[in-house]
Amino acid sequence: MREKIRVGIVGASGYGGLELIRILLQHPLVTIHSLYSSTKEGESISALHPSLQGLVPLTVQSLEHVGRELDILFISAPHGHSMPVAQRAVCNNPTIKIVDLGADFRLPKKLFEETYGVHHEAPELLDKSVYGSPELFRREITNSSIVASPGCFAHAIALAIAPLTGIPGVSPSLFVSGVTGSTGSGATPQQKTHHPERNESLFAYSPLAHRHVPEIEHAVEHFGRALKVHFVPHSGPFSRGIYATIFAHFTGDYQQIEKAFAEFSEQNLFVRIRPSPPRIQDVRGSNFVDISVAAKEGTAVVMVTVDNLVKGAAGNAIQCMNLMLGVPEETGLLMAPFAP
Repeated sequence: MREKIRVGIVGASGYGGLELIRILLQHPLVTIHSLYSSTKEGESISALHPSLQGLVPLTVQSLEHVGRELDILFISAPHGHSMPVAQRAVCNNPTIKIVDLGADFRLPKKLFEETYGVHHEAPELLDKSVYGSPELFRREITNSSIVASPGCFAHAIALAIAPLTGIPGVSPSLFVSGVTGSTGSGATPQQKTHHPERNESLFAYSPLAHRHVPEIEHAVEHFGRALKVHFVPHSGPFSRGIYATIFAHFTGDYQQIEKAFAEFSEQNLFVRIRPSPPRIQDVRGSNFVDISVAAKEGTAVVMVTVDNLVKGAAGNAIQCMNLMLGVPEETGLLMAPFAP
């Protein structure tokens, strides 16, 4: 009988950490060994997350011994915080595998520093890192020891764009409008991102200047075609979910687009092509990506929905873990959505 995979989670007190725990509790090959936080050391995880009472009898540890006795470590921290944690984990355990849910290992050093305004302190790990989209970089993830799970907006949009990259009639300049739920802003309330500020409202932010744009462009360039993404994100009045719509000028046969997305879905279990526009409620709580496409009078439109905490964060990170450890990638992730 195979030994259980020993997992640790940094940032266990946040939404990403909670979602990792929720999903990993259902994973048949995993044991949650250690939970870490830089601010909640010594507290019971069930005190921090009452939903876990009776399920996870663990106390949050400091980061001093992070990584010891583990097979894999998930880091769910704001940008700039994962670098020293990953370095310490590798120092404590040279054979450990790491999946970072933050931004620190997603971009080349220069592009990261330009985008986030933070000096990269772990270039030796960055050089080894792989962008953590199983649908786009499956082989690379399988052979990697450190994976950078994509940003939630970035991943949804990149998956909706990727099938278009091989169609000559699609313009390289894409226009994207997206809406995200309040959990994407983290557990700490802030002005404008706090749910009471968003409830019964809708507003744009960072128009044409969102930090995920360089990540999207860098990811899809892997397919040999540079694209320019013009993105306007919006804060939505709901807690979970992302809805993005991509517009592109298109000259060609619409059947090319239908075929490209059908093949993409056939190759990727968690990508579902919908005959009509997708709905957030049909992916909430699941690792699925729902996509619908349409074309008319020289315009192609792709609509995509994901749960920002699952396929946009924890679920995708676990999918990467499965690949890194030679486990079928869907293990522990075939969860039906919360709908309705």
